[in-house]
This record gives sequence, C-alpha cells and structure tokens, in this order.
Amino acid sequence: MAKRDFGCIRKLPSGNFQAFYQGPDGIKHKAHTTFKKKANAEFWLFKERNLIEIENWTPPNTRSYKEKNKKAITFSDYTKNWIENRMTPFGKKLADNTLATYKILLDVHILPYFKNKILNQISVLDIKTWLENSDNSAPRSKQLAYSLMFSIMRSASFPDDEGNILIDKNPCTVKSTYKVKNKLKNCNLRIASKEELEKIENATPEKYRLMISLAAWCAMRSGEILELRRKDIDFKKNIIKIRRQVQHITAKGYVVSAPKSEAGIRNVSIPPHLIEKFKSHLEKFVEKNQEALIIKSISGINGYLSKSGYRTFYKKACKVAGCPHLRFHDLRHTGATYYAQIGATTKELMERIGHSTPEMTLRYQHVAKGRQQELAKRMSELFSS
Repeated sequence: MAKRDFGCIRKLPSGNFQAFYQGPDGIKHKAHTTFKKKANAEFWLFKERNLIEIENWTPPNTRSYKEKNKKAITFSDYTKNWIENRMTPFGKKLADNTLATYKILLDVHILPYFKNKILNQISVLDIKTWLENSDNSAPRSKQLAYSLMFSIMRSASFPDDEGNILIDKNPCTVKSTYKVKNKLKNCNLRIASKEELEKIENATPEKYRLMISLAAWCAMRSGEILELRRKDIDFKKNIIKIRRQVQHITAKGYVVSAPKSEAGIRNVSIPPHLIEKFKSHLEKFVEKNQEALIIKSISGINGYLSKSGYRTFYKKACKVAGCPHLRFHDLRHTGATYYAQIGATTKELMERIGHSTPEMTLRYQHVAKGRQQELAKRMSELFSS
C-alpha cells in the first residue's frame, strides 16, 4: 500500500485499486467503487482533498445517496428550473422573445418525447431516436430544437450551485447535421439594388413607405421601427434616437423593451435624401403629440402594426418589384452593406447598426468589397460595349 500526502491506495487481489482516506470527521471513508487504473483512484483522492480544502466536503456515502436519488428528477422538472434561471453570457435574464421561442421549441419538439424521462437516463440512443422520428418538414426548427436540447443537457453535466452534477456526460453527440450552423460562415446576405428598393417602396401603401426607407437606409430592425415615436426624431440634428423596441410575445401581447443589446441604444443620422420624405410622412400620417407612433395601424393593438400586417404588404411589394425572396430583414443587411461600401470603418458601422461585436460587421464589409469589384466589372463592360 503506497504512502501518500493524502489518503491511501491499495491494490486488491482482483487487480483493481481501492482508495480511502481519513476525513475531517476523523472517520475513514472509501470510494464507493474500486478502480481498474491507479490513476483513477488518485484522481478520486485529489477531488476529495479539493472538497476539503474549499470547505465543501460531505461524507462520500452521503453524496452517493444523493447520486442514487438523481433518478427522481425528470427532464420536465429540470427544464422548468433551467428556463427560470437561465442567463445570457452577460449575466442578464433571457429576453421575453427568446423565452417564448424556447417554450415553443420545448412544447412542440422536445417535451412530447422527453417530458417524463429520467434526466440521468437519457442516452445517446434516445437523442438519435428522437431526431430520426421528428418532423423533417421544418429543418431549421429541428436544428434549433437540437441546439436547445444540447444546451439543457450540457448544463446538467456541469456542477450546479450546490456542487451536484446531475448527469455524467451530455448525450447530445450526434452528427453536426443537426447543429445550428454558424451565422457568420453560412449567411448569404441578400442585398437589394437601389432600383429594387425604389420599386418596393412605390408598391407599398403610402402610409407605410417610410418603414422601407428606415429599414434600408437607416439599417433599423423592425421592432425598433414599430416602436419609433415622434419624440425620437430630432430634425435639428437630423438624427433618430433609438431607445426602445417592441415585440409581440405569445400570451403577453406587445412588449416594449430596450433594444437587442446595449449597443442597440444609439443615435442614427438620417440620410439627407430622406429628410423631406420623413417630414412629409409626419405631416400626413403622424399625430402631433410626442408619444405618437411613426408607423401606426388603426386596427392594431395599441396602434402597433403587426408582423403579419407588414409582411403582407411587403411580400406583395417585393413580388411587384421582381424580388419575391427578399426578406424584410434583408433591407437592414442592404443598408449596412451600402454603408460599408462607402467606406465606413468597423467601429462606425457597429455604431450605426447597433452591434456589440464586430463579427457580423466584418461580414458586411466583406460583402461590400465584393460589390465594389462587381461594380468595377460592370463599368468595364459598359466601357467595352
């Protein structure tokens, strides 16, 4: 039996190794199992000694009892607690829209299969079977559901606030086919031409045309546009003060909150060619009080234009313009790319579009560089024709 600074390891007749030590309570404590490798026994002693040093030690047999009682935790019970306590990487609570998306993914894709399963009994085979039998008609939803399942099970494999580890390892180890692809590497930005933007705007009902301009030329998000009010427009400085956004959350209705990130709180300069159009819109369609919405629906709840409302006229306008596959958010991509194309630095672009990290901003600059090359090629073709 080897002498050690802490604990002892002895080799049994079976060839396995047994580890034990004297605890702070003066009692000898053994590992609940023997080890085939001596290194594993040493690692067990190392962890026990660490628990003593950080004053988080309890007798191993007590912890073993807790381990056996993990089976009382169902996936549904764990997930409910996970959702309630989940935080962003910046230590903030999840946004209402994110919570609503998680609930839909859980209710529709995950809980019907895993609701009553014991958390620490969910296996790799269970995950594979679930994916193979799930609906293939919505691959994006399937990817998002797997990503959420991965995050939940990953959390369960790490120590909680009391130091308990609920599962030995994350069973979500299937092929990367089901993983949500990196947005930066796989996003093919759709950029509208100036002519397409004009056609879309002309095909849009007059009282909503400014919405097209704000998305394209000011690179604003739809939720920022729909919560924009008269008090947020400063024609002396020709800026738009973006301080809020609105989202429709299932079971909650319209929820007003701060923009997507702290960087989303910003002032956006209004391009000179939009000034008169902006003033005309305010004169024709916006009430005089400072709280009046810039884009308003007479029939909408609290005056807000619904997502289905603007999507209806937008799709029709895009069809007329000959670009039916252009999404509304692509107008924001368009504005950001044009801003990069005229020479905006990474910092300037981040400030204008409200991004807190440069990754997507660099993507816009990369696309802008490609468009400049395309325009140069077209000029040569024009010259040679």
